[in-house]
Amino acid sequence: PFSRMDVLNEKEINDILRFSNLNGKYNQEIDRRSAHEILVDRINAAAEQKEEAAPKTPSRSSRADWPEPSAQASFEKIMKSPLANTIARELTRGILGVFGISTTSRRRSTTRRRRR
Repeated sequence: PFSRMDVLNEKEINDILRFSNLNGKYNQEIDRRSAHEILVDRINAAAEQKEEAAPKTPSRSSRADWPEPSAQASFEKIMKSPLANTIARELTRGILGVFGISTTSRRRSTTRRRRR
């Protein structure tokens, strides 16, 4: 009954849907929550539980209560920064350049200049 290539009318579409084996599985409206909504709900619930479990004592935040960062941790942060990498690279190039060692390989032009 569906052998010609043409635009389907509503009756033909309804007939196809009625006789389709996949209609029962895929022709259902599902209102699903997004992963973002689920995670936001979980975060809010965990925050509420934490607030309820926390003691109701007034907290004073002073500079003396803060943990002092260790010098080694600060040094590691500085050494891992992109700025430190750039400085180290340029210093290395400068020092090697003084000794005449090239740190980059440049391509030479394939066309040669003619000498006059």
